[in-house]
Amino acid sequence: MALIRQVSCIRKRNYYFDPHEIIESLGGEYLGAPWRLPDFMVIHYIKTGLEKYFVKVGHKKLKIIVATYNNKEYLKAETDDYSPDTLLALPLCDSLKVIK
Repeated sequence: MALIRQVSCIRKRNYYFDPHEIIESLGGEYLGAPWRLPDFMVIHYIKTGLEKYFVKVGHKKLKIIVATYNNKEYLKAETDDYSPDTLLALPLCDSLKVIK
């Protein structure tokens, strides 16, 4: 059975402006402990079925999926069109409180 994590924050790369490449990592809390994983690991975990991720928007839980743009995989909420706007609207992870 896959581990299910809620995403509540992101980290952005400082040197990218393309919305498909700007998200560096996702983070949140799981069983009371903070977590943060790089985007490539989240993509791997989703594709292999080891973990599932979601983001809450209001009262809805939106599944995080792997999408492809210009032959590059990236993460977005299942309801987003081409840009990962739901994830980009999340607050930045506080690096002092979140473990990698």
